[in-house]
Amino acid sequence: MTALAIVTMLWHDPRYRRGQPYDARHVNRLAWSVSRNLTIPHHHVCLTEEDTSEINSGVTCLPFPTHDYDRMGGCWRKLQLFGEEIGQIVDAERLLYLDLDTVICGSLDPLVCEDVPIALVRCRDKRTPYNTSAILMTAGRFPHIWDSFVADPVAATRDSALAGMIGDDQAWVSLRLDPHQRAWSAEDGVLNFEQHADGRELPENARMVYFAGPHDPAQSEVQARNPWVERHWR
Repeated sequence: MTALAIVTMLWHDPRYRRGQPYDARHVNRLAWSVSRNLTIPHHHVCLTEEDTSEINSGVTCLPFPTHDYDRMGGCWRKLQLFGEEIGQIVDAERLLYLDLDTVICGSLDPLVCEDVPIALVRCRDKRTPYNTSAILMTAGRFPHIWDSFVADPVAATRDSALAGMIGDDQAWVSLRLDPHQRAWSAEDGVLNFEQHADGRELPENARMVYFAGPHDPAQSEVQARNPWVERHWR
């Protein structure tokens, strides 16, 4: 077992994903950009059931641990990252999960080296503490998040909505996780595309840009408005 796995997920759900679907290009470019900006030893894992023939050989492709909740759509399957066995599955003591539309634009070393059990992204909606576009955590440290969801998925979706949380997986994580855990923000160089980066030059401290809405770094209109995408998303 190694120290750190960079974990991504590739799936296509026409009920949820608007516009251009993710594909091998997203997996490859994210892996390459992470490796350019991370000096700490690591390996790449992509959880997927899609065709992997065009995914770079440096990325280990594995099936999702379970398919029981695929019918729910959305990002609920991301909760499998919190399962007790995830460390054995991705062969690492720590993991950094990144959404496939993340653009890495600076050193990730300061983020990955943080001595915290978990770090997520601070959600722009004040009712919802966490955004799950990026998650750094000790593998298997928070199994209650997955276990409580598995116990009653219907109740999980209802309870997170009643609590006023937005999103699907991030709503459940926000409801079940201590609200005082580490949450990255623009001050840490973790930027929301629409809020901090669209049509702008990136600040000097920029480390990653995450896309929380319908936009995608692969979209030609996004690249036309933002020359920094072409510089970093490669």
